[in-house]
Amino acid sequence: HRAKGGRAIFVRQNTVILAAHDVEIPLVSLMNVPLTHGGKIGFQVENTLAAAAAAWHLGVPRDMIRAGRESFGADMDKSPGRFNLCEINGATVGVDYGHNTSSLSALIDTFNTFSHERRAAVYSAAGDRRDQDMVRQGERLGANFDRVILYEDHYLRGRKPGEIMELFQQGLKQGGR
Repeated sequence: HRAKGGRAIFVRQNTVILAAHDVEIPLVSLMNVPLTHGGKIGFQVENTLAAAAAAWHLGVPRDMIRAGRESFGADMDKSPGRFNLCEINGATVGVDYGHNTSSLSALIDTFNTFSHERRAAVYSAAGDRRDQDMVRQGERLGANFDRVILYEDHYLRGRKPGEIMELFQQGLKQGGR
């Protein structure tokens, strides 16, 4: 693609690189991109690359792209429920409205990069998911957390009260941790 004059964006040695043909331009170190927590949060690295690529394609100057990456983080006040991380009494706490199997897997992959003795989760999801996906979420929770607190919020979306929790609990029983 690049040999034909195409452009690409990628990460090498924890630095976002803009590349066109045989020219590579370092854009920003992931250590300076708060959204990625120094490159530790893979799905946020992907989001950073997508946003930078879109801006680059639209002709936004590199210094503005860099400034945008360096100034945007997943702070509770700026983007609540979008993988906000904070330290509370020595524990790392993540707050995210990831409510499907793939987002839960991404969150678990991210937490695997943090040291921990124990893990706890407070979890819910909307009712408009397939039964097998809700059971799978329960399995993932049960396999990766020592304590799981389930709650049913108001997004039943056609399900009966308690039905979401029953599906999660089926999966939790299979989780093994």
